[in-house]
Amino acid sequence: MLVEALDAAFGPDGEITGAGGGMGRCHLDLEIKESLDRAAVLDRLRSVLAGLRVDEYAALNVSD
Repeated sequence: MLVEALDAAFGPDGEITGAGGGMGRCHLDLEIKESLDRAAVLDRLRSVLAGLRVDEYAALNVSD
């Protein structure tokens, strides 16, 4: 469900490049076009997580 929501929110602006899980945790790697405003992307990502009601469980790690 998360993958579909991110695909809908980011479309051609983002690509899921990795995902996995284990030991009660999971991760998802999302690569976003460099030309996008980082703050706007984070707002959009937080909105997707909130819409799925998983925002309180998510930890965001941002790297260049």
